[in-house]
Amino acid sequence: MKEDSTYAKKFTALMKKICKAHKSVDVLQLEPTTQLIISFMEWNTTHAMALEAHDTLMKVMVDNNDVRVSLPQEIIHFIGDDYPLAYERASRMHESLNELFNREHDIIITSLKGKNKKHIKTYFETLPGVTPYVIAQMMLLAYGAHAMPVDDHMHALLKDEQVVHPDCTLAEAESFCERHVKATDALHTHLAMRAWADEYELMIPEMTPFTFAASDVKLSEPKKANKTKKAASTTASKTPTTSKVSSSKKKTVKKVVSKKEASTSTSKKTSKPSKKG
Repeated sequence: MKEDSTYAKKFTALMKKICKAHKSVDVLQLEPTTQLIISFMEWNTTHAMALEAHDTLMKVMVDNNDVRVSLPQEIIHFIGDDYPLAYERASRMHESLNELFNREHDIIITSLKGKNKKHIKTYFETLPGVTPYVIAQMMLLAYGAHAMPVDDHMHALLKDEQVVHPDCTLAEAESFCERHVKATDALHTHLAMRAWADEYELMIPEMTPFTFAASDVKLSEPKKANKTKKAASTTASKTPTTSKVSSSKKKTVKKVVSKKEASTSTSKKTSKPSKKG
């Protein structure tokens, strides 16, 4: 990242402050496919919303395979079309899960048993639809590798705190965080950063409309499809780029400003998104 050393001390100081304020508890390691689904639900939203969405899906579906065969419109029907980036999220997860099934001939990941971390990372990096945040969370939470997940919301907050260069990309910010957090501290630091980011209004960018791979156009419906058909045809005709969180969740979604505006805003602490009361 540009001027790495300039921001290292600021970043380290912020992490100490965050880790002190958000002391993590022991984390239960989930079955990898379950973790993959939750990671998709958590990308550019909050941990609490992700767990709630996953719990909702598990109440109406038999298992993870039911999630896999469900069309994006059906997933949105359950989590709500006001879920942040609902169509983008559901579409990406849909394609990743189906490619996983093509590789494993099952919904359970068995081919990675005994493989090294580099091989495992390549496996997830080559899943269609996957995002850097999802990859990093899988490596850290499911396979115990050294990784620091950063999504667009967290990226914007790090810029606002002026602990990373205002023009750094998300990939550069993630790499920077990983370099300046020890492997032994990665899990605790990520959990603390996640809790910290969840305190602020969501800042997520507009996404390019997501398209399916040709092999995934026709899929069977889930076993409980009778509960999912409502409004599927109308939802399918639209591809929203951003969506607001419902008022019941007491969050507001904001677009990330342009690079030029971001450069100006980061120099003014008054531009920081409001902290939830």
